Amino acid sequence: MECNEDIYSKIINKFWTPNDNVMNKIKTLCISNNCDKIVELGPGYKPFELSNYVIDIDETYSELYSKKTFLKLNVNYETIPRENKFFDYCYSRHTLEDISTPFFAFNELTRVSKRGYIETPSPLIEMMKGVDSGNVNYKGYIHHRYIVWSDKDTNTLYFLPKLPIIEYIVFKGNLSEQLHYMANTKPLLWNNYYIWDENMTPNIIVYGYNSDYDYVGNYAELLNIGMNKSVEYTNKFFGDCY
Repeated sequence: MECNEDIYSKIINKFWTPNDNVMNKIKTLCISNNCDKIVELGPGYKPFELSNYVIDIDETYSELYSKKTFLKLNVNYETIPRENKFFDYCYSRHTLEDISTPFFAFNELTRVSKRGYIETPSPLIEMMKGVDSGNVNYKGYIHHRYIVWSDKDTNTLYFLPKLPIIEYIVFKGNLSEQLHYMANTKPLLWNNYYIWDENMTPNIIVYGYNSDYDYVGNYAELLNIGMNKSVEYTNKFFGDCY
């Protein structure tokens, strides 16, 4: 890992790919719960090793899922053709922040799955410039629709529309330097994590607009809450391992 004065001023270490510590933890959860039917939403070109069902609208990488049951559907509005709690486990990495109706998709995933894991980019990373190689002058990943975080106390997954105003938010004091240091040195903080099972009821809140298309809520305050809650959940999920 490169470490110099830039580590406090810009993104120089990028942690996009699946993290081994995370993957090992999720595999352990699947194995310890004797999960036989594991569904993955949005596998792309890096499908989850243990999944035997995949859901996607895009067939570009379907040859990579040749040994898995492929369910082609649009999770923005199409119901998953399986009964309640059909799957033992659901896995989804970097997908729900891209779609237009996460509320519908989330409720479908939690309906058909007894337990599961959802990973999205963290609010911290969505507020940093230089993350997305193709768009280094913009904050976060330019194509994402939502900024997502988890609340550990209520086991709620929050979705905040990613609005252009984030480009104009300026961090006070030395917060920018602190966030750059965290982003460059702590790979697990690049993502937000969320799990549910029979002991943790899944919940979701999607922020939106009122009838006059004015944003509901204090946007900057919600972003601050999101960054703190995401780090808090990561601490709970991984302890001191990062």
